[in-house]
Amino acid sequence: DETIHIFYAFKTRYLVLQDRHLAAAEALALQITPVTIASAAIAIACLGLLSSAFSPVFQLGFLIGIGTFSAWFSDLVITPFLLQKIDITKRIRIQHPL
Repeated sequence: DETIHIFYAFKTRYLVLQDRHLAAAEALALQITPVTIASAAIAIACLGLLSSAFSPVFQLGFLIGIGTFSAWFSDLVITPFLLQKIDITKRIRIQHPL
């Protein structure tokens, strides 16, 4: 799950833009490729488990595939929606270098 990367990109963009909607859009634009590549790599790796004749291993591969797809969908659809609708910016503190 790559949600933490989207949250961090949101935080850095919000500190610059001071606008939740723009920060969420830019965070998603910055992270869509790495999130998709990471999810695809995990899904492809788990496809090997689907070739097993041993039923529990096959089922594990299938469940991991469903979980990976669900996490990817959540990262690209649900997380940006929540970043725009829920005000988490009160917890973001501007850090000044000493």
